Amino acid sequence: MFDEKTRSIEIKIGLHVKILNSKEIRDSDAPINDVLDYMEGDSNQTDDYVKKLQKDLENYVGSGKWVQDMDKYDYELKKAAEKATENNTEKNARSFIEFNKN
Repeated sequence: MFDEKTRSIEIKIGLHVKILNSKEIRDSDAPINDVLDYMEGDSNQTDDYVKKLQKDLENYVGSGKWVQDMDKYDYELKKAAEKATENNTEKNARSFIEFNKN
């Protein structure tokens, strides 16, 4: 579900996704710029945090846990889509019945 106030997406499986436009939120002297550069694909970073982030990412991918997480994410998205379809079908049926009563 997209939250307009926090500009984020929360998926009810313990996953919270923040979407950043790394080109628009720059501050010329901000320490976050190293992280934003990393997000844009510059892996030649010297910042300790970015190095740790890269190592954590490599460990996560290497462990195979990401496959389980993506399967869980996919399952939850499919369940949400099915529920939305059911709700929409019911709403359309009610509208059709109401329209035909007149």
